[in-house]
Amino acid sequence: MGLFDIFKKKTEPDLFTYNEHDKEFTASLDGVEFTARIPVTPDMTAYAKQLAAAYRDRLPAIADYILKDEAFDHSSGIFPGISKDTLMSSLNMPTIQLLSDHDGACTYYDHALDDTHILTFEFSALFDNFCYLSVDG
Repeated sequence: MGLFDIFKKKTEPDLFTYNEHDKEFTASLDGVEFTARIPVTPDMTAYAKQLAAAYRDRLPAIADYILKDEAFDHSSGIFPGISKDTLMSSLNMPTIQLLSDHDGACTYYDHALDDTHILTFEFSALFDNFCYLSVDG
């Protein structure tokens, strides 16, 4: 029995599935996509459920954090003059990479701000602390 088989038995089969091509575990819950490149533990599954439940309530705080980045500067940013409400409605479905059972990275691949950039930030707890916003494109 390999490492994958051991952890596969410990995760909820109806929530996370292993994607052999991408070598990661994936799940979709309440409009949030989840990935993990490490075997998903029961604590990580519980954390994913908590994150999915908290995401909509924490979206205003997420938007506040993103809007502080220079990419959203009113005079020289890539996305100048975007309001908080416009940002929140433009982000669309997040993909959260679980890094452990208490932190992760949230990425917006399919946002409606443009067709070029990808937004990613790291967070801990239930979106209580944010760091390392990246605007790639």
